[in-house]
Amino acid sequence: MSNYNRIILKERVRIEAGIYAKKSFGEIAEELGRSTSSITREVRQNRIMVKSPYACGTDCVYPPNCRKTGLCGDEYCTKRCWTCTEHDCTQYCDRCVTHTCKKTEKAPFVCDSCSEKNKKACKYNKYYYIAEKADAKAKKVRSESREGIRLTPQELKTLDEVLSPLVR
Repeated sequence: MSNYNRIILKERVRIEAGIYAKKSFGEIAEELGRSTSSITREVRQNRIMVKSPYACGTDCVYPPNCRKTGLCGDEYCTKRCWTCTEHDCTQYCDRCVTHTCKKTEKAPFVCDSCSEKNKKACKYNKYYYIAEKADAKAKKVRSESREGIRLTPQELKTLDEVLSPLVR
């Protein structure tokens, strides 16, 4: 088994092919000479989400029955929050329950295993593992993790003035 080696595009293509062939993560891992947890982590971290269009425009199971108003802090607003185009009520509402598919919470964590009939009728967000996009996503995360904090000299000075007395 490979220890601490990054998964490369060639391996991601084989992972994608294995998912479409309905192989288990254990079988895919054995083919690649990696641990099952590495394959599982790879698919969960680098899968692509395609948002579904929701009937009421919001990713909540309650509209249009929801009667909440003024969640954004505007006490004079009389619109129901789920109809508002200025604010996303899912960010403010404690009652919000998003649409989630139970199938994407367990292996293989993607919609590739659903039948075509189920995919078309499904109202949930779709998850796919596409090797090229997964590779680009992994490279982007790796690149961003190496970037330093981007501050102007003035911002750094302000931060120093605030934090230094607190540290002392």
